[in-house]
Amino acid sequence: MAPSNRAAAAKAIALRMKAVQMKRTSSKDAGPSTTPKALSPKKRVVSAKKKEVSPKKKVVQTKKKTRSPKKKTKAVSEKSVSKTKSGNSSKSNKIEDGDDEEDPNATGGLKLLRRGMVTMNRITRRLIRGRKLTIQINDKGEPYGKAAKEMQSYIGVLARTKISIVTGDWREVDPEEKQKIWESIMDAYVIPKECKKLVITSAANKWREFKSKLTNKYIIPYMDTPELLENPPDDYRCVKKADWDIFVADRISAKFQELRDAQIEKRKENRYPHRMARKGYANLEAELVSFWMILIELCE
Repeated sequence: MAPSNRAAAAKAIALRMKAVQMKRTSSKDAGPSTTPKALSPKKRVVSAKKKEVSPKKKVVQTKKKTRSPKKKTKAVSEKSVSKTKSGNSSKSNKIEDGDDEEDPNATGGLKLLRRGMVTMNRITRRLIRGRKLTIQINDKGEPYGKAAKEMQSYIGVLARTKISIVTGDWREVDPEEKQKIWESIMDAYVIPKECKKLVITSAANKWREFKSKLTNKYIIPYMDTPELLENPPDDYRCVKKADWDIFVADRISAKFQELRDAQIEKRKENRYPHRMARKGYANLEAELVSFWMILIELCE
């Protein structure tokens, strides 16, 4: 087939897909017909009479609108004064109480994130209710779907809260800690036991990414200002003060800087980095399959 014919066929398929989607959305949005019924001449006369207002009523309305502006200004001034008083009192209370009483869990370290650390509180609420989400598995034994994406975020939370950042390598992590991560995943999701290796591997990757994030965003840019590195980041309050001091001392050392430079050069040679984030190739494959199924239905 000539290239022009292929392009025309592809364009026709795309137009048909758009038409089908527009029909679906229009059928969903369309509700019961709400066409107004024709009014009888009597009703029209009544409505016209209602619209007509006597001059006396107009005068009353204008008088209501132009009532004493002094009272309004007084009310507004009183409200503003009360607001300013309450605002000043709250500010003074905050100043007197101090930052520690305002947020007792604050670490005093750097705060760079707008939303703060991801904690996945909805999973803990589900655990209290005794609810579990089922993880879908494809033919290759890989999890996919909306629940699988959520599980990946939860694995990251478990990795950074249960495993210390002082540990040099994932192979040095206590097997009991790895088992706890797997048990937490089984408590929150219905997942086959064959996926244990995938879950532990994902936890290892996310743990290394967390340490790299702390190094690149919270330590390296502030090496010239050591007073900002005295406390762990306020964004990640799960990091202990003792672990943070050891971690910072290791990252500032000349030995680690040489290793970091070497890894940066190796990273530059990777021309095809992984860009799927928590979606993964399994979810990408599922999306492509659904897309081709739609195309087949349109062609038929």
